[in-house]
Amino acid sequence: MGTFKNQIQKDIDSVFLNPDEFSDIHTVNGKSMTIQIDENEVMDRQIRFNQNTDVYKKQKLIYVSEQQFGPLPSIGSLFRLDGKIYRVVDAASEYGVHSITIEANL
Repeated sequence: MGTFKNQIQKDIDSVFLNPDEFSDIHTVNGKSMTIQIDENEVMDRQIRFNQNTDVYKKQKLIYVSEQQFGPLPSIGSLFRLDGKIYRVVDAASEYGVHSITIEANL
């Protein structure tokens, strides 16, 4: 029997980041990959941390496989999603899945 961590690794592509289940194919930094975009969590975080400013910023929270994406991007780096340019404002990795928060001024 495998460990919990091993099972999570198997489930990343077959369930969590499966385009037939929870995710979609997008172009990220010029490369086609399977990602999950969670805009509801970003809205919840903005409300929770009272991040209201005079400048309207569009934020997105992206989940992507570390194996597909590669090394975690640095905060402040540019991030291209489906031809639009964003800036990375937060990035973390857990059990082979990156969660990357990006934003753009609109």
